Amino acid sequence: MNPGEYESQAQLSVLYDNLSRYSYFLNRLRGKYPLIMHKILKIPDEFSHLYLGKEKYHYLDDLVLREADLPENPRVLDAGCGFGGSIFRWHQRKPGIYHGFTLSKYQQKIALREAQRRGIEQNALFHIQSYSEPIYLKYHSVIAIESLIHSQDLAAVIRNLSQALLPQGKLVIVDDMTLNKSVHQTQEYKLLTNSWLISDLATGEYYSELLSQNGLKITCHLDLTPHLYFSSDQSLQKREKLLSILIRIMPIESIRSFLKTHLGGFALERLYQQGKIKYQMMIAVKQH
Repeated sequence: MNPGEYESQAQLSVLYDNLSRYSYFLNRLRGKYPLIMHKILKIPDEFSHLYLGKEKYHYLDDLVLREADLPENPRVLDAGCGFGGSIFRWHQRKPGIYHGFTLSKYQQKIALREAQRRGIEQNALFHIQSYSEPIYLKYHSVIAIESLIHSQDLAAVIRNLSQALLPQGKLVIVDDMTLNKSVHQTQEYKLLTNSWLISDLATGEYYSELLSQNGLKITCHLDLTPHLYFSSDQSLQKREKLLSILIRIMPIESIRSFLKTHLGGFALERLYQQGKIKYQMMIAVKQH
């Protein structure tokens, strides 16, 4: 890993720690499932009776688990595990060995504490590790939900994660993917990449190319964009204006940084409304 990558990862660690600390606190304060870190999807009508109350936060995790079709007693790596919320859901539905990678010590602390509370600390392990560092174990599945968007070198990361798969193992990716490079010309893109420390937003086509180059065959490709919640333009304008004011007057740097990440989130939402980004799931099987 070159010095530039170390510096980028250090900056991401600070960003993740800060975002996670305030998000965890606010989720608990609002009575939400505090371990959630990914987007919340609309529940299809045929499944709505299964996801009442806080169960709604788990629909994406369940969708991933169903589509991944894991074997019994699987060994799974969650690349970008957050607080471990997805791992705890998967382990509950499909017991096995689950490892999580994160760059945030705060996320790791919360995840380890929760694993111990559940009595599964031997089966749910959480490590401070980037996705580009060598992975010495092999897994039935490597799952990355909304984490590869931060990769400084997506090609190297996909190669590394692919090498961590057992034969016929599955790489599951759920992320924000652009339709083409025209997104680079928008103000929203510049705001998003700056506030989220993103080097680039990859197209779905590029993801597909990388998977193929690494000997993986795509078996599932779903556009989950219709299942996302979007604010009205009027609501976004009001929230953007309020956040901009709060950022200017906020004297505490950590809170100001937290607010900036939310401003980036609003920029991402606008890119979705403009039809420049899709929320996609790709599942690819290792051929050899």
